[in-house]
This record gives sequence, structure tokens and C-alpha cells, in this order.
Amino acid sequence: MRTKDFILLGAGYAAGRLSNKMQAGPIGAVRKISKEEAKEMAEDMGLNLKKDFFTLNRYEVDKVLEIAKMKGYKKAKNAPGSKARMFWYYLQRIK
Repeated sequence: MRTKDFILLGAGYAAGRLSNKMQAGPIGAVRKISKEEAKEMAEDMGLNLKKDFFTLNRYEVDKVLEIAKMKGYKKAKNAPGSKARMFWYYLQRIK
């Protein structure tokens, strides 16, 4: 990592926000979250995973995208929907 990367990570950590698709931890430690952590975060944010994606409001969709970024989720190029929708279905499949 370059010095610039450490500054960005430090700023994200200090602000209590996420940095660059990763979860900021102690200085110098950056990691992606696991699928279980992603599902747990969604439930902690108040998202009902039994709901249909199309009944979510914009605020809930933003939460889904935020978790997808922390997970480092990338949808397939030939996926039949948006990144948020595909990640929502991914969360529903996690047992």
C-alpha cells in the first residue's frame, strides 16, 4: 500500500465509514466480510429477508448495496437484474 491508501483507510475508519469495498478495522487491517456476516448485518439493519425485492424502498436498497460493497460482491455479467437485486437473492439463499 502507498501512503495515500493509508490516509484514505484512516479517514474512512475515523469517520466510522467503509473504505473501498472493504470493512475498515484497526489501522492497516482491511478485510472483506463473510457471507454469514453479510446476512447478519442485513438482519441487524432491519431488513426482512423474506420480503420480495420489489417491495423494498430506496433506503432499504441502499442498505443492500452497502452490504454488497463490504462483501465485495460482483454480479455475473449475464445476470437478469441489478447488483442490488442479485445480492438480495444471494442473501436469501444463505442458510
